[in-house]
Amino acid sequence: MTVEVPRDRALPEPDATRDAVLAAVHAQFDESVRLLRDMIEIPSVGPWFGDSPSVTGEGAIQAFLRTRLEELGAEVDQWEPSAAELAVYDGGPGYFPDRDFTGRPNLVGRIRADADSPGRR
Repeated sequence: MTVEVPRDRALPEPDATRDAVLAAVHAQFDESVRLLRDMIEIPSVGPWFGDSPSVTGEGAIQAFLRTRLEELGAEVDQWEPSAAELAVYDGGPGYFPDRDFTGRPNLVGRIRADADSPGRR
């Protein structure tokens, strides 16, 4: 089956931004695959069903990602949630009073753009 596209609805011509994005994706493809493989090799399953500690290494993947973010120049904040502080969400979705967050840190990385960066408005 062939679909005709009306001339007034034709796709726009590729522009320089699109070409630059595609070139960057292509240039970083192998590195992205390596990064994904490295991440997959780190046991990091959440201990939802009483899994063995040998597979529940969320702290290990967060440490790996923290290092990677810092190498990229990110400001990094990492902390373990406190069950006592989360008690205000009792009865809410995703809150479990018996959940222990030891070794299960949250991680936030921020990369700030300069005022003169192309993507800044």
